Amino acid sequence: MESSNITKLEYKKGDIWNNTLVHEYNAYVQNRPLNHEFAYIVYCLLCESSNPYCMIRDPSKVATLCDIFEKRDAPFSTYSIHFSGLRKTYLPIYMAFLFLPIKTMTSGVQLFHHHIQEGIVFHFTRKALRGAIYCYVLGGLGINKLSEDYWPYYTKNLGLMLEYEEAYSRIVSRLKPWANYVDSIYLCGLMLFAYSLFFSKTYIPVY
Repeated sequence: MESSNITKLEYKKGDIWNNTLVHEYNAYVQNRPLNHEFAYIVYCLLCESSNPYCMIRDPSKVATLCDIFEKRDAPFSTYSIHFSGLRKTYLPIYMAFLFLPIKTMTSGVQLFHHHIQEGIVFHFTRKALRGAIYCYVLGGLGINKLSEDYWPYYTKNLGLMLEYEEAYSRIVSRLKPWANYVDSIYLCGLMLFAYSLFFSKTYIPVY
């Protein structure tokens, strides 16, 4: 279960985009979801996109995000990399060329570190869901420049994606004892598919 001791997002006077997201975030986490920390990352990055040049100006918020990333990127130490990226580059560039590549690399290594506790299938699917949400966040870093009429569509879809990820996390937490069995079934399915693909005969009808 993710930590719930997360710094709260704050309202900013006159910043409608930020305040809209903070309201959505507070409504989402009031039920104490398992992915509270993940939701904080998502909404925090989107809130900061309204800053000049789409950069995070608050050093304490940068430090908080880097601490979270350092923990989630284990066994790699990535604090200094994220810190430099968040402080020196625009958020779209940081996410596209630093954040997402690092997440892809660490997720691949974690796949083998956590396969016994969580199972390869469960772990891979969870990472894929979160990767899709991160890409959605990357695509939404400029939404605040559009008309406010478009904002509800974006925030509604974001909320639905987080709810789907939360639902999957709860399913995984209940099925962890059977993770290895699920992996075995999945592996058998792959083997049967490979057999049917490469070793079955193809009959061509003769007319």
